[in-house]
Amino acid sequence: MRVKQIKHSTSPYRALAGSLTLGSQGGQGRNRTMLARILVAVSCAAIGAVASPTPQDATAETDVLKAEEVFRLAKLNNDVEGLKQILADEYYGVNQYGAERDKAALIDLFRQFKLSSLMQPTPTAHVTGDFAIVSGHMTEVNPVGQEKLLFIRVYVRRAQRWQLLSSAQFVPTNP
Repeated sequence: MRVKQIKHSTSPYRALAGSLTLGSQGGQGRNRTMLARILVAVSCAAIGAVASPTPQDATAETDVLKAEEVFRLAKLNNDVEGLKQILADEYYGVNQYGAERDKAALIDLFRQFKLSSLMQPTPTAHVTGDFAIVSGHMTEVNPVGQEKLLFIRVYVRRAQRWQLLSSAQFVPTNP
């Protein structure tokens, strides 16, 4: 499978992600695993920075989970305008097949790509300052069939609202 590489901005996380060649033949599994490990390590570091939740954190967690639900419904309903609002301009994501997409590419995908179902029963959110990590498992019914996936997303709070900055989803090794 050949994956189109997107141009990366100068932000540190995109530079790191851009150094991984997810579309190379023969190394896709290793590279996806490496990307997943990097995202998990960054997430753990961010979560570890939150010593004990405050009432403000609880409110922020609720708000970011509402943003996650907006994202889920926008994908499920092919709501392009909703995606334009929830995705940060510098959005970068990787799907379970290693396909990298920026904001424009994800919006373009959901102009046509139809999900029959997308369930995320219990996502969890961890907030530190203006960043949040949302993770969990989901079941997606798409043209390929039913897929059970894990996901991790990074949200950023700007102008008092949460936007999706980065996302990765992958097939668990032990579904």
